[in-house]
Amino acid sequence: MMHENRTSAVMLEDEATRVKFSLIVALSVMVVASNLLVIFVLCSAVPGWSRNSRYIMISLAVADLGVGLVVPLNLSASAELLVANRRSVFCEVAAFFNGVFFTSSIYSLTCISIERYVAVLRPLHYGSIVTAKTRSVLIAAAWLLPPLVLAPLCVPNGSVSVSFSSASLTCALDYASNVTYSIVLTLLVYFPCCSIITVANVQLWRAAHWHARNMRRGKESRPHEDAATRVLLPVVLLFYTLWSPCVFIMIYTGVTKIKVNQWIEFLSMWLPVFGSLLDCVIYFWINRSFRQRFQEMITMLCKKALGREIGTR
Repeated sequence: MMHENRTSAVMLEDEATRVKFSLIVALSVMVVASNLLVIFVLCSAVPGWSRNSRYIMISLAVADLGVGLVVPLNLSASAELLVANRRSVFCEVAAFFNGVFFTSSIYSLTCISIERYVAVLRPLHYGSIVTAKTRSVLIAAAWLLPPLVLAPLCVPNGSVSVSFSSASLTCALDYASNVTYSIVLTLLVYFPCCSIITVANVQLWRAAHWHARNMRRGKESRPHEDAATRVLLPVVLLFYTLWSPCVFIMIYTGVTKIKVNQWIEFLSMWLPVFGSLLDCVIYFWINRSFRQRFQEMITMLCKKALGREIGTR
């Protein structure tokens, strides 16, 4: 009887692992495909989008693309550890790049919020504040700071270790191995970005609400609303919804050493990856200017392909 129960438990665990693998692969494909399309469109001029907006958005899309591409490293480590039950070099590599791309994505979101805040609430000073140099510094910081703060993960047998979670099928920082570093990392990444994104986008929402109210009253308003500003409050809600469960569980398990339900851990750890897909929806696909530019480019490519086909006949 005990053997049968043990066999049933193993079968259920194997089935759950297969379901998780399928969900991860499907999510990865969607994240990679959607962000490649976004980068493809943003490399050309989009009506209503400034060059600064486009470059910072490209930084976000590249970071989200990296999140999708690093998934195979997690799956390789998962397969090796689940089958052979031994330490995998892929786990250390996956943990580092997971952290780098996730952190770059958060920093890029923060840069977007800063740029939009200046564009909408300080329009007269935008040219002097957000210069090409400022833009370059923001993007460079979004990509150079993550490897710097995550450098301890690269130190062999250091004070910070990497662990594999069979529940979430991810390789990540073992927060319990160095609680101090884990808390400092959270304070350096999550909370500052969270504060900036919240304050900036709430102010943007208030400004948009004020302009909309003036329009209803028949007062003069801007002749053309900046297309890159149509994200506002949903960004804050999305950010909290996707990242708060992950951060809470990481801190909780690191401090208490208590594991949560495997599906709760799985969903909380993969919600930020889902955010890399939703970034495309909120920042790009619901934007009319972006959709029109995408349709124009697809139409142009189809015409060129059709022209070449006719020419070869």
